[in-house]
This record gives sequence, structure tokens and C-alpha cells, in this order.
Amino acid sequence: MSRKFASIIIPSWNGRALLEECINSIDYIGDSEIVVFDNGSSDGTELLVKSLGLKYLRSKVNLGFAGAIDAAAREVDSEYLIFLNNDVRVSKNWYIHLCTAVEKEKAKVVSGLIVDWEGSRLDFAGGIMTFDGHAFQRYYGFDLEKVVLPETGDNILFPCGANMIIDRRLYLLVGGFDKDYFAYFEDVDLGWRVNIYGERVVFSREAKVFHMSQASSKKLGLGERGALFERNAFWTVFKNYDSSLFDRMVNLAIFTFLHRLYFLKTKNNKNRSLIGKLLPFARNEDPRLYAQMKAKDMIFCNLKDLVSKRKFVQSLRSVQDSTIFEKFPLAVIPTYPGDSEFFSSDFFLSLLPETINFQFLELSSIMR
Repeated sequence: MSRKFASIIIPSWNGRALLEECINSIDYIGDSEIVVFDNGSSDGTELLVKSLGLKYLRSKVNLGFAGAIDAAAREVDSEYLIFLNNDVRVSKNWYIHLCTAVEKEKAKVVSGLIVDWEGSRLDFAGGIMTFDGHAFQRYYGFDLEKVVLPETGDNILFPCGANMIIDRRLYLLVGGFDKDYFAYFEDVDLGWRVNIYGERVVFSREAKVFHMSQASSKKLGLGERGALFERNAFWTVFKNYDSSLFDRMVNLAIFTFLHRLYFLKTKNNKNRSLIGKLLPFARNEDPRLYAQMKAKDMIFCNLKDLVSKRKFVQSLRSVQDSTIFEKFPLAVIPTYPGDSEFFSSDFFLSLLPETINFQFLELSSIMR
């Protein structure tokens, strides 16, 4: 049996209705295959996938987006891997445009354009990474007619896991999605590693999908999502910064995390319920504080694995971070209460390495 050109991997967790619309929107796949990874669904996903004659993989428990993609990527045997959210529908000739970009641009990683469900606002066309490992889609929610999109073939720092293609050998070589991330920033982490290894991530305007934003992620709740954001951001900086930046940037990330925790706990925590006042250890009403507290526990539970992961990433390095961030400057973006004051303080500014250029941005300038 000949090897497939690509495996289109779609993870799904109790999202049968969205999954069916996603699959039905794919008009052509050449000699590739569609693979659905069922993350422990109980909504009849298995019956749907098998009735369509598609390859079906399953976990008894929810491995998250990162875990599902990585498990499926190691199970298939195709030349390329295409990752697709179950809450998207693809545009006409999406598959052809994605594959054409790989061949024409001689790129091993291509990330396609993502717009909102109506097709009027931008979701993803490249992103920005902050100094502490958070990341944002550039111009997320902006009117498409009012933004300048990258050209097809332009380099971007990281792909979006909701619509991308990657050479399977490269994916495995650089370690793939870190399954321990569960969800969020796994594609940022992968993109950084791809750049560290010396390969490019390029953009394709034509490989467009329409995204029903947060259709899956909102099931987790704001507090749980926030905890994953904070933990995964810290893991990303710890694993990936090169030795010349590691000490200062990790210290910067830690001090920022501690300041946010302090500010949320002491200065922004004035709206507690009667139960919260009577029971000091009850979960606080502010999900941001809960996220910070839970992220702290999640980080300290995995320090040993984090060190070994860092050693692996640094063993891949052929490009220094100074070169990467010359092309893709790191951002400083106030996103939590108290950030603006902290980021303008002499203390914070004194920790910024002079060898790196930083963009000081406001959140409103990059997302709606």
C-alpha cells in the first residue's frame, strides 16, 4: 500500500455537530486521508466517523488538543501532517492551496489563514509572542478589510494548530506538540523549536478556514483555560530560551507572574461572595486569581520533566534567539490589572536584556 501524502488530523471532544460540518466542507484531499482523533467523546462521534469511512483513533480520556494531535501524528505514516480544528469549515480548494504553498515556498511548515465564521473578521494570520511566553493572534477580531495580511510565503514565528501542515519527519525530529500542554500555546512552542532548528514557518493567504471561535475551548471555563495559559507560557520560556538569555528572561517571567498574583490577590480582589468571606479557602470569584494559583501548582509539579525537556530543545539549536527575535521581536503587552504600572517600572526595565529589541504594545492595538 502506497504511503499517503498527508494525514488530515482532526481532534474532537464531544463536538459531533461541528465535526460533521468540518468534514463535509472538505471538498478534495487527493491521495491523503482524514483521521479523526476522538478525545473520549460520549456523543456518538465514533458512529459518525465510521459511517463516513474515515480513519478513527480514540482515547478513553480527554488528552486535550496537544495530546490528541501528538498521539495521532505518531500513529499515522504519511509524509505530511495537516492539523485542523473540529470547529472550522474550510474554503474551496483549501487542501490544494495548503499543499501548493509547501511545494512553491519549499517550506516544511505552512500555516493558513483563519477568519471568523462569517468571514468578515480576522482570527489568525501570524502572531506575536511576549517575553514571558504568552502569544496573541495579530489583529484578532479586526475587520478583514482594515488590516494588511502577510503575503503567501512570508515567514511567521509560529503556526496555528487549527489550520497548518508540517513535514512529519520534522515534526517528530523537533519533538512534536508537547502533549503535557493539553491545550494552548503548543503551536507557539513548536514554532519556536522549528526556528531554533533552522527551518521556516510560512503563511498562506489562500488556505483559508472559517473558525467558530471558542466553540470547544469555552467548555473548560475561564479559570481552567487561564491556568493552562499561565503554565504553558512559563514552560515555553523555560524550555526554549537559549543560554545567553535564559537567566534574565526566566527571572523576568517569574517576577511578572508573582506581581500578577500579588496584584490580583491584594488589590483587585474586592468582590468576594459571602461564602468566600466566611470561608477564606473557598475558590475566589475572580477566575484570573484562580488561574494564577492553579498554574503555580501545575508548574511546580513538573520541574523535573521541564529540565529534561529543556535539554532536548537546546540540543536541536542551530539558530540563536537573537537572530530569531531580530525577525520576530518579543512583545511587552499589559494584559492583567497592574501590568501597565509594573512594565513601566525601573525594576522591570532593568531586567530587559539590552541585546534584544522589545515591542511595547497595547492590547487594543492587536486585538478586538
